[in-house]
Amino acid sequence: MPQPLIDSFRQYLAIQRQRSDHTIAAYARDVQQFFSIAAVDHPSNVNDTHVHGYLRALNNQKLSHKSIHRKLSALDQFWAFLMADHHAPSNPWRAIRRPRIRAKIPTYLEEHAMLELLENMPKETPIDCRNHAILELLFATGMRVAELIQLPMGAMDWEKNECRVLGKGQKERIALFGNRAKNAIQHYIHHARQQWCTGISNAVFISPKGHPLSARTIQRMVKAANQYHSSSVAITPHACRHTCASMLLVHGASIRNIQELLGHSSIATTQRYAHVPAKQLTQRFLSAMGDTT
Repeated sequence: MPQPLIDSFRQYLAIQRQRSDHTIAAYARDVQQFFSIAAVDHPSNVNDTHVHGYLRALNNQKLSHKSIHRKLSALDQFWAFLMADHHAPSNPWRAIRRPRIRAKIPTYLEEHAMLELLENMPKETPIDCRNHAILELLFATGMRVAELIQLPMGAMDWEKNECRVLGKGQKERIALFGNRAKNAIQHYIHHARQQWCTGISNAVFISPKGHPLSARTIQRMVKAANQYHSSSVAITPHACRHTCASMLLVHGASIRNIQELLGHSSIATTQRYAHVPAKQLTQRFLSAMGDTT
């Protein structure tokens, strides 16, 4: 297995392509898996037999189209990297057709369920205040978990009700929030963060010991918050992001504006939300007609 080349590919993804750690690790695993299955020790020795044998192996594993698409994308990018550095004469993956991924309508809460959750969440203890503020900000801005946990105090502009968010690829954008989220965050800062702050972290949201929060902590907290709404939808942090996008669309924001606010690199990602209003109207119509199926 050409591990030195894979390590160089990882550095290329991190420095030049500015991919996330999660994406880099997944791509490296995919490339390593290919060489393990193909039983070949160098890219220059790879031929059509190895490629088609690998495709058969993926098919036998009965992976989802999304997983297969990512693996082929990883190999395509790896070979493009090899060609640029003259380690391979051609890219055998460029001609391979990738499976089509069917777009799914994102999971989200309707507005009444979102407000029900936020109203019902406990706010008595310092941790309650923090968790409530986190949900308010997630719903208001649609920011990703990684963006939220690294959000520094200096990024908050209380006068303009906005914050600077560092997104994927180190791209900075402005996220907007209303007075409701602003009040919740400031209440948390005054009644919890000021007591917890030890100088270890300048993040807005920290633990009682002053440490930055982990993604797993946010995931567990959001999962636990499902008990505070009556919808059948079980939200995750990413569903909060979907909820924000759907609320923006329902209230008149354009697809292009939503793309900018959420930091989507492709407009195609944002266009998934174009189906949301129609689905809501259909549900409301059926409910009004007494159809509960």
